[in-house]
Amino acid sequence: MLAGTSVPLFLILPMFFWLPRSPRFLLASGRPEEALTQLNRAARSNKRPELTGPLSNTAARGERASLKGLFANPTMTRLTLLSIVNWIGGGFLYYGLVLLSTELPGQPHRCLQNLHQMSAASSDKSSTECCQALSSEDYATAAFATLGEFFGYLIIILFIDTCGRRAVIASNTGVLSVLLVCMLFCMPPKLLAVLLFFARSCAASAFTAIYIFTNEAYPTTIRTLGMGVCCAASRIGALLSPFVAQVMLPDYSVMAAMLTYAGMAVVTTVCVLLMPFDTKGRSLMQTVEEVAEAASAGQPSSKPAGEPTEGDGLRMTGDPKKYSSVTGGLTVDAAVEKIGFGWFQVGLVAVCGTVQAADAMEMVLLSFLGRSVQCQWHLSSQQIAWLATCVFIGTIIGAPILGAISDRYGRWNALLLSACLIAYYGAVSAASPSLPWILTLRGFVGFAIGGLIPLTSTLTGEFLTAKFRATFIVLMLTFWTLGGLLEVLIAWLFLGSDGALIHDGWRRVLAATSIPLFLSLPMFLWLPRSPRFLLASGRPEEALAELNRVARCNKSQELTGPLTDVAAKKSRADLRGLFANRTLTRLTLLLLVFWFCGGFMYYGMVLLTTELPGLPHRCLQDLSLYSNASAGKSTVGCCQALRNADYATAAFATLGEFFGYLIIILFIDVCGRRAVMAVNSCVTCVLFVSMLFCMPQKLLTALLFFCRGCSQAAFITVFVYTNEAYPTTIRTLGMGVCFAASRIGALLTPFVAQVLLPDYSMMAGLFTYAAVALLAAVVAVLLPFETKGRPLFQTVEEIEGSAVKAEARGAAAASEDDGLMMDDVRKTYSSLDGADANQSELPR
Repeated sequence: MLAGTSVPLFLILPMFFWLPRSPRFLLASGRPEEALTQLNRAARSNKRPELTGPLSNTAARGERASLKGLFANPTMTRLTLLSIVNWIGGGFLYYGLVLLSTELPGQPHRCLQNLHQMSAASSDKSSTECCQALSSEDYATAAFATLGEFFGYLIIILFIDTCGRRAVIASNTGVLSVLLVCMLFCMPPKLLAVLLFFARSCAASAFTAIYIFTNEAYPTTIRTLGMGVCCAASRIGALLSPFVAQVMLPDYSVMAAMLTYAGMAVVTTVCVLLMPFDTKGRSLMQTVEEVAEAASAGQPSSKPAGEPTEGDGLRMTGDPKKYSSVTGGLTVDAAVEKIGFGWFQVGLVAVCGTVQAADAMEMVLLSFLGRSVQCQWHLSSQQIAWLATCVFIGTIIGAPILGAISDRYGRWNALLLSACLIAYYGAVSAASPSLPWILTLRGFVGFAIGGLIPLTSTLTGEFLTAKFRATFIVLMLTFWTLGGLLEVLIAWLFLGSDGALIHDGWRRVLAATSIPLFLSLPMFLWLPRSPRFLLASGRPEEALAELNRVARCNKSQELTGPLTDVAAKKSRADLRGLFANRTLTRLTLLLLVFWFCGGFMYYGMVLLTTELPGLPHRCLQDLSLYSNASAGKSTVGCCQALRNADYATAAFATLGEFFGYLIIILFIDVCGRRAVMAVNSCVTCVLFVSMLFCMPQKLLTALLFFCRGCSQAAFITVFVYTNEAYPTTIRTLGMGVCFAASRIGALLTPFVAQVLLPDYSMMAGLFTYAAVALLAAVVAVLLPFETKGRPLFQTVEEIEGSAVKAEARGAAAASEDDGLMMDDVRKTYSSLDGADANQSELPR
């Protein structure tokens, strides 16, 4: 069934080549010629006269997509907040009706005679072992209810341009609330099917009208951003809806579930009526100022779009010439942009991703290794916690050392050294005869891991264009999750399940885990040397040769040089460089705190994936610190292998990391790095607190899935941010130091996940994780600048100039400058020193 569902989308993929590019977006992006070409293509298709141009744009030239634009004035703030609530309600109601189409017909019709909330639906519910397929009548009801959406679309066609968007949404959600309450009464199945038909039509009609309204209400400069935020809000409603339709309704109370849906419909109705204006009959707005005018006017504006004027188009922001140095040569940024994205970058992401996968296997191994070693050597929980802690201590030592080696001797040399050490010591640790031996050998593995992740992300980031950098660094890091899944499979094969542990199974797991990295070592011969490092080291000819190798692989025109470097050659890796000025000091301290929190959260989740499901669900009834989770805990001598259900939970929670990557890909280049880190940290905090409540095993697994995804999203985003925030001369050193900070958090987390939580208090353990997540959210907001859309910095002076510029010109100017290229940054810095803003020389 799943395979058949994907076939239609495969069949329509060729149609995407016919879809046009948005002329409004092209015009707002400073590409008026391309916008005119797209419009003339439409004119030819419609057999209308072609346009001669030029096109004009009423949007402010510097206005770029920024999350702050959604709250630029009181009208935009009101519009955004109400739209978010409407989209949450629309997603909750629509996807709830989709689920109710199959859930509700099979429920006993308790009606309103039994008002006891917790017994209305559960008294004669069959057990989970009694699995019945849907009947033919159930399929017929679902199909009939689905046809109701066509009736909803008919409502929109007839009334949306007559009555207005707000009236259509409000009337449909109001009627929907009544229909949902009516479903509580006793009725024949056919009447219930009719009610589902009309409820589904009202939900589809309201949701579609909300979609139309939002697309028209936001101005061109932030339309896609506003739609993206609102669509994300609808998915929040959609992800909550299954817990009402598939948990509350069948297991607890039909009445409570239906009243929940009805209440959400009423809330949506009220929010729609409070919207600041209607968009019926209006032309699409271009700026946030027009939105405020529309709210004050209360009716469609008759102001014309304006006559085309010479030079009204925005300047091109993607011109590689902006990277050019004052001497006429190309910087590395200009060269990478000129070469473009191609098969070389795809191969680089694949090779570095394979290394990431091997690294992930060594880390995820820690969540399975402890129990087997504990039982075979009769160790305490504290001793097992040190098994993970020694790895993280090694990373703390190795990260800055290997980072400094990389900045002094090259990325490629340090990366090869790290991979060889991990493969060797990972395999040797399988032969450990005692606890001190395995702690020492795993410590050496941790030392090498300390350099692997920052080195791969640094090397990959330096060959990616600004447009693709964040997306493909994230795609490279998805290999980490694949490695984690492979490690779950290896543990399941060699450690045993649903019975006694396999003797010495942990040795086989350690040996098998090292094999992928051994196999990937020949790929290192293909990896390039860093042109940025070569240029900063005074070797421009070798840097040009590496770039031309990339150009040949991408079938691009080779560069003729010369390459220039704005970084001083004497500026080499030095720990003092991380605190060279006020901005760098603030940046480094805040990043150290966030990386600490990120390591504590993420690796805590890795350990909790196998620890938490086996603990008794004490919930919030017992507030005693020392009795919340310890009752019923098995002794060391009672050694049981993980159940198949535990492996399934671990695998499913690991899949949550793909959900985290999806969050990053969708929002990191729209909302910015800081916003993604802050929001995901807040959500992680809430999910940790939610795990304290009593819940079924499946619901706990779902919470682990989303918590793993959000913590991963925050942790991966700080990888991207840190890699972009530090200049070339200290980039790998900065990444290494921050990576060491994350390992400090990681070495402390086993004492919470494997000691405090199982032996003393589940509440204290989970509240500790929640507090750390909240701290991470605060730190993300306080970071000094955003790196979205910026080229990589070369010197510490550029960072100081960027921060001073942001303070001097305010938040709006900072958002405008998010898309500036590197020479714009240098020019602004020059102007702050009193130089002419149009001069082409750097401050000396």
